[in-house]
Order: sequence, then structure tokens, then C-alpha cells
Amino acid sequence: MSWVCHRVIQSTSSYHAWNSLMDQMMKELHSKGTRIEDIAAVLKRSPIHPRIVEAIKSAHALGCDLKNVSDANTFFIETILEHHGLKECFLEINTNPGFVDQQGKLRIFPHHDFTKSSHGCQHPSCLPNMCKDPSISIYGGPKENKNLPWLWAW
Repeated sequence: MSWVCHRVIQSTSSYHAWNSLMDQMMKELHSKGTRIEDIAAVLKRSPIHPRIVEAIKSAHALGCDLKNVSDANTFFIETILEHHGLKECFLEINTNPGFVDQQGKLRIFPHHDFTKSSHGCQHPSCLPNMCKDPSISIYGGPKENKNLPWLWAW
């Protein structure tokens, strides 16, 4: 699959958000005969440390509201979480949309259209297609809820 990455990256002359690039790669893979089942099989090989799995399940069992805010996409995240038996642990997944279209092709889109307007975030790690700050702020964030545990993974 690395040839697909090189080919797509070489064909892009301007900056693309990661999910736009991934959408192009998924189109190319589909055109070469890669099935959605093949992509899911690769995702299921994504390792998660056993202690992370244990921590997520323990937090969920204790009644913690677990929410995932990620710049990945729904298909990738849900496939991996389901494989590890973790999807039901998360109350919400806030990410870029990823779905299989009628032709069986995985499509990945930005969380919000960054080409039409800027969201105005000044965070140095903010990505143009998905600002995590508003996504986290709607949950109160660590500033408002000092007694709640938060895990940041920018």
C-alpha cells in the first residue's frame, strides 16, 4: 500500500488536510481492487497496549463518561474499538466522518469545511479540518471541572 501513499502525495501540489489525503488514498485503493474488508483487517492489527484496554474498561465500569475526540475518522476509530471490545465504553466519538459509500469505497471527510471559513482557534496544534478545543469545551473541559480526570492527546 505504500506505493499508493507515494503516488497520491506526489500528485498533490498544495496542502491537504490529513483526512482529505486519506480520502484520496481510499479512492485510489478502491480503484485498485482493495475491499473495505481488507482495510478493516489492517485496522484490526493496530495494537493497543493491554493496560490501555484494561484502563478504558475499568473507567467505564466505574461509571466514567468516556468521550473520544480525534482527528482520525469514524470508520477507523469504530473498527479498532469494536475489535478490542471497547466501542461500548465510549459515550461519544467526536471525529471526522468516515463511511462506506454505495460502491463499497471508504470515504473520509473533514469535521468542518475549513476551505470556507476559519474557526479562529489560536492553539498551535489545532488542525484546520477539526479544532478539538470546541469539541472539548462542550464537555466543560478541565478548566471548569477541576475534579474530573482528563486525558489530553494532541
